[in-house]
Amino acid sequence: MTASSIIQKSREYATQIIVEELPKDFVYHDLDHTLSVLSNSLLLAKPYNLSEEELEILTIAALFHDLGYLTIYQGHELASEKMAEDFLKKAGYPKYKIEAVIACIHATIVEVPPLSISEQIIKDADLASLGSVDFEKYSNKLRHEWLHFCDELYTDKEWYEINYNFLNGHQFFTDEAKRLYGAVKLENMAKMRKLLEL
Repeated sequence: MTASSIIQKSREYATQIIVEELPKDFVYHDLDHTLSVLSNSLLLAKPYNLSEEELEILTIAALFHDLGYLTIYQGHELASEKMAEDFLKKAGYPKYKIEAVIACIHATIVEVPPLSISEQIIKDADLASLGSVDFEKYSNKLRHEWLHFCDELYTDKEWYEINYNFLNGHQFFTDEAKRLYGAVKLENMAKMRKLLEL
């Protein structure tokens, strides 16, 4: 099986699930987010001279990392790992590569420290929105999901505080993510602090 064929099959599978099977209230964890994590992963990987195999694994992990939302909201990463494993096994993908894909998906759990450079890259790519000029737009989409799927309703001030605390406690792992997203992340944190003071 060529790298391009398994990537293409994975992309088609992930796209079909996200577009056709996920409820429409997934306004943050939508196809745009998955494709953004993929493009940011490949962007962040550039300075690290990853092999073609490592890039293939990173690409597949990015495509699968949020598919577990199909069955569960909190703890979706483990469901995503299972879906990736089942799909890739069926496709005849090598066991050691499946394990590497699963490790990358597992690294997207907020509390899990990334070990390999690939795990650091996907973790940073998954939260690249923290260093985006559109941070507030993404934040509001996430707020919608938390209300709809977790029954969590917050006042504006409570939401600004949640955002500020998350930004303040977060760190990017790769130097490239720090370079690309770090300055804007600090600006977003300052905005949240200012909104809290209003």
